[in-house]
Amino acid sequence: MVSSETSDDSFWGGALVLAAMLVAALLAGPREARAIQVDGGGEHTCAVVAGGGVKCWGDNFYGQLGDGCTYVPGDARGITSPANRDDRGVDACADQNTPVDVSGLGSGVVATSAGAYHTCAVTAGGGVKCWGLNEHGELGVGSASSIPDSTPVDVNGLGSGALAVSAGSSHTCAVVVGGGVKCWGDNFSGQLGDGTGTAQSAPVQVSGLESGVLAMSAGQNHTCAVAAGGGVKCWGSNSSGQLGDASGSNQPAPVDVNGLGSGVVAVSASGSHTCAVVAGGGVKCWGIGFRGRLGDGTGSNQPAPVDVSGLGSGALAVSAGANHTCAVAAGGGVKCWGSNLNGQVGDGTNTHRMTPVDVLLPAAICGDGVVDAGEGCDGGGCCANDCVLIANGIECRAAPGQCDVAENCDGLSALCPDDQVAVHGTSCSAEEPCTSGACQAGECGAVVAPRDDCREVLEPWAAMLKLKDSANDAKDQLGWDWKVGAGTTLADLGGPDQLGGASYELCVYGESGPEPEVLLSATVAPGPGWLPVKSKGYKFSDKAGTQGGITQILTTAGEDGRASVKVKGKGVGLALPVLPLGLPVRVQLEVAGGVCFEAAYSPAGASKNGAGQFQGLSD
Repeated sequence: MVSSETSDDSFWGGALVLAAMLVAALLAGPREARAIQVDGGGEHTCAVVAGGGVKCWGDNFYGQLGDGCTYVPGDARGITSPANRDDRGVDACADQNTPVDVSGLGSGVVATSAGAYHTCAVTAGGGVKCWGLNEHGELGVGSASSIPDSTPVDVNGLGSGALAVSAGSSHTCAVVVGGGVKCWGDNFSGQLGDGTGTAQSAPVQVSGLESGVLAMSAGQNHTCAVAAGGGVKCWGSNSSGQLGDASGSNQPAPVDVNGLGSGVVAVSASGSHTCAVVAGGGVKCWGIGFRGRLGDGTGSNQPAPVDVSGLGSGALAVSAGANHTCAVAAGGGVKCWGSNLNGQVGDGTNTHRMTPVDVLLPAAICGDGVVDAGEGCDGGGCCANDCVLIANGIECRAAPGQCDVAENCDGLSALCPDDQVAVHGTSCSAEEPCTSGACQAGECGAVVAPRDDCREVLEPWAAMLKLKDSANDAKDQLGWDWKVGAGTTLADLGGPDQLGGASYELCVYGESGPEPEVLLSATVAPGPGWLPVKSKGYKFSDKAGTQGGITQILTTAGEDGRASVKVKGKGVGLALPVLPLGLPVRVQLEVAGGVCFEAAYSPAGASKNGAGQFQGLSD
């Protein structure tokens, strides 16, 4: 995923080249080979070390580590219809949790790029070599194959003259001498830019980009480049506006990004959003805005570039991840924004960030008695003899929602009056008052806000929401179909024989105003009406809709932890929100004591939004 100027961790959430500035220094010791460039793919990472050798580690199912392992396809073992990933090959290509040498690349490599399940490298002589999965021709050898290559192979026609390479999900692109761009692999969304939409197993010329390209980045199903003069052009999938041309349509050949006809120095393409650094260090982003990945403070999709809040100057590099984005600021600091479910923003919380926040880099150690650069001691109070990371804005107080014993952070009371909000789903302590507006009546929800740890759909538009408000309340309807999610086990689904019996709570939150608003809520209790669905999940049925109007809930764990959820409601017990909906809105289904599922809806995905009906696809 490395471009000639910047890197992208793209939709799979891999490592950043900006992280190379940090990781190489942190990990390389006197006995280790010092890394000079690093890039992360789907679930594997590769690095170029001093001397030009390549080392990789992580997932190796398709030979993407390049260690020469033997892959035996399922049909060679009599498996004609593989039921899951483990049936597609034997474990001869074992995962590696420490770096291994890439076969034949012990020296002479200047850059590497890791895709979803394949990897490519540029040699000192300008040749391009690739290895790993080749189902769509992404290795560029002239043919596609279900049998991966676990050792590097030469890309057709690129034995020399390549300056940079970037591996996307299942396609690859390279910048060649003179600034031309060539791409190969999957072309379903037009991501090769040759105007055809046909997959290519060998490099083809990107239309109109025969020369002058300064930087390039391949995302999930789209690609972007910085042309001569600093203009940005993108092509491929435009499902969330990630091409920046405001059309909303896929483009099989490069189109100009609105407002970026000059002055751009770097670009990073991700799954469904793109970001760029302009002259002077400003950062602009466009595409899907869910959970703040564009950094403009709105959370809305943007089909054309918008300014990232607080980064009008001083940025040196940017990298767009699956659900978040990071930039290197002047002076070496790092700022990140977007989804923070797994702590990827790096600010010490799991709070999603709509605008950039400082990453807590491990330069200073609080409480070690030493005042490091950027650190100041308060000399007493609640952090006595400790140090505060002033540059990163760390307050001398307990974490939000918590009061520690003998702590007097606010200077007024040990009860921390400004931290009196109980977390949704928990009870209030004697000192904490309950506030109104909880999703479930009688619960101390306190914060009228969605949970921030819910499972999201993996793909845009993968969750359908339907609401119908009839003149006859008995005919009111609700339908929510959450189709694709990962990492969910049967136990997470919390049926009647799981988690000691679990209730399900459905909430629809309005987010068009300054604070979230509960538009609809309904709770289904454990007990009668629940039945297991084979060994895959659970089903609740109540045709009368006696529990908040909910008539059916169907949860399925599916294969490889991929989950689906369906909710139906009908009748007078269904307290529908006022239509048309004031978008954006968020839908969450929470399993008490377990997992939470969610999808967000914006104007871009709404096909109907009138006085009597709403229908839309998730962001």
